[in-house]
Amino acid sequence: MNLKIQKKTKEKIFMEKKLFYNVFDITELYGVKKSSAYRLIQELNEELRSQGFYTQRGVVNAEYFRKRVYI
Repeated sequence: MNLKIQKKTKEKIFMEKKLFYNVFDITELYGVKKSSAYRLIQELNEELRSQGFYTQRGVVNAEYFRKRVYI
């Protein structure tokens, strides 16, 4: 049981250090299907574009994701 806790802690630390989240990261973190994750990425990227930021299709800034979609 202790190994499972350590593994989850390492995964959480790894996810916090990432600069961008892709669809697979969001499905794991947020617990949604891939289609919902893609839609969420698209919505967040639209918000960032409206604020004047450049975005890349299929990924979202991890810091903005954590701030906007608090888990």
